[in-house]
Amino acid sequence: MHVIIPLAGPDFIRADGNIKPLIRFQGQPLLKHALESRPWASRAKYHSFVLHDCEESRRFAHDYLRIWFESCSIVYLSEFSRGAAISALAGLSLQNEFCQPLIIDLADILYKCSIDIDRAFYSDPDVGGIALAFASNNSIAIWRVMGTG
Repeated sequence: MHVIIPLAGPDFIRADGNIKPLIRFQGQPLLKHALESRPWASRAKYHSFVLHDCEESRRFAHDYLRIWFESCSIVYLSEFSRGAAISALAGLSLQNEFCQPLIIDLADILYKCSIDIDRAFYSDPDVGGIALAFASNNSIAIWRVMGTG
């Protein structure tokens, strides 16, 4: 399983100068907590991070990402893209095994879901992708899995 994590947005460095993925949440950096709490975390074989190319993101990659996810790959974008979905395409360029599930994880968003990725992908040959979505009228929302069935 290949997980692409787009972190190349202008909010990576907060107005106060702090790095958003390092914000503390339940005793851990937000990014580390989010990625390790996902239902597919134990099956994630590859992590590809997409970062905006700047001194802070390179330092973050060296000091944290390379330690937390030793075999991760990193793509640096010279300009901000038009959103996480577009940034994720840069991470997709590193995909080597197209027969494995691919997850694009907006890892600065915390949510809980009970989806069984293996069952969802492998029990039905017609499943080509899964999208997690939520209903919200504001920027702070409780996530729920939307599905068909």
